Amino acid sequence: MKTIIFLLLAFVILAGTFGYYALTQTPPLPLPTFSSSPSPTTSPVSSGGVVCSLIAKLCPDGSYVARVPPTCEFAKCPGASPTPLPSGTLFISVTLGPTCPVERIPPDPNCAPKPYQTKIDIFTATNQFVRQIETGMNGSASFSLPVGVYELRPVHVNVYPRCENGEAAIQANVTTSVALSCDTGIR
Repeated sequence: MKTIIFLLLAFVILAGTFGYYALTQTPPLPLPTFSSSPSPTTSPVSSGGVVCSLIAKLCPDGSYVARVPPTCEFAKCPGASPTPLPSGTLFISVTLGPTCPVERIPPDPNCAPKPYQTKIDIFTATNQFVRQIETGMNGSASFSLPVGVYELRPVHVNVYPRCENGEAAIQANVTTSVALSCDTGIR
């Protein structure tokens, strides 16, 4: 019985000595502090290091990016274009005609084609949908598109009016005008 008590006492003394040595020989590492500000701070863990806030940014594709040392700016979103693509302006005007059942000579000004408000789907030359626009009550719309060739397809809700498709070749810093006509079906 004395042997067991002696061994137990020796074990406690040995464990205590080892623990005391381990705690006194290596200083404890302080925990890093995080700030909600975007400015970098010196890392308490390693001299010269930078710790950024834990704020994340939501990217257009649904993913998140964090701040990156040493400036603590947000990382670029995946698929983000480093430089904007060159673009041009597309001006579309849409008219509706004929508006009278019989055209006369000389033409009646009341029977001239009228501006037409409609929706137009824009597709790339490879048939990829880009966007949908809507002309105003004056039958026109103007917007920016990246350089390229596009097909303009008016959206048909009913059989008439029936609008023709169009094509536009957009050049950098140039306004391209396209006129589309829609048939009322009046004969």
